[in-house]
Amino acid sequence: MLRPAADDRVLVEAAARARLELGAAGLTSASVDTAGDAYPARLAFVREDGVATIDLLGTLADGSPLERRVPVPRGAGGDDPALLALRAVEILRGMRLASRRPTPVVAAAPAEIAAETPPPPPPKRPPFRAFAGLAALEGRVVGSGAGVAPSVAAGIAASVVPHVAIELTVAGPFFRDLAPTTAGSAHTREELGLVGVVVEGTLGRTDVRARIATGMHHLVAAYDARGMPPSTPPQTIHVRADQFFWTPFVAAGVGASRAFWRNAGLSIEADAVILQPAIDVVVDGHVVGGAGAPSLLEIVDFWAAFP
Repeated sequence: MLRPAADDRVLVEAAARARLELGAAGLTSASVDTAGDAYPARLAFVREDGVATIDLLGTLADGSPLERRVPVPRGAGGDDPALLALRAVEILRGMRLASRRPTPVVAAAPAEIAAETPPPPPPKRPPFRAFAGLAALEGRVVGSGAGVAPSVAAGIAASVVPHVAIELTVAGPFFRDLAPTTAGSAHTREELGLVGVVVEGTLGRTDVRARIATGMHHLVAAYDARGMPPSTPPQTIHVRADQFFWTPFVAAGVGASRAFWRNAGLSIEADAVILQPAIDVVVDGHVVGGAGAPSLLEIVDFWAAFP
């Protein structure tokens, strides 16, 4: 057993576990820095381009060499020392190794095909996922009424088939002070909820995702006198009642996720939110803000899969 890099905790633990597994199977192993031809098998845990790899050199019963190099990506358990150790031991068992003899006295036995035990399937992520984090809603990406409002978001997702999930998200409240005018301005409060289909894939060690969704957007607009000249006579200030809007919308977006533990991690996502119809907040003929033409919803969240 070649010693792995001392600063790689996962590989060091995998090597220690593999030696324990070999001992339990009645096989003798030694931990060395280099290995020569005196050993019938040499096992090493290394990293290639950041991917854990099982490197095995051995000798079959007929004296012919056999080399196996098995990369184990993170999604297949490459960050799990126990799984790496078990896979290495299973490969060793299937090779039917024997010591190399320097001068065979009898004719070599016919070559045997190494029997390889199929690797265990990669660990499955639990079907449900809950998430919560920070959100920002840009009232309008272009045009008058743009402005970013921070808030929070939370939700839950359930897998329906591999790589496809149904996801429910709620976000808000988002508070914004709209642009002041000589006729006054407005404060707004916005909330939204959406449900949609998420398609996920893997790019290296990062999960990528695309979402299409629909939902309802709620906006409350209240008039205030910001921007109105102090000299304006009180009788010319009109009291305006709060206005409430419930509006359906469609959304589409992309994001990325990274697991820092087996069933937990961080993700980011950006969705274009298109209201039908879009909303303009108008004060005395001046558009001071708006929503959904389109708006941009950005979410950074922590997620955990269960059960």
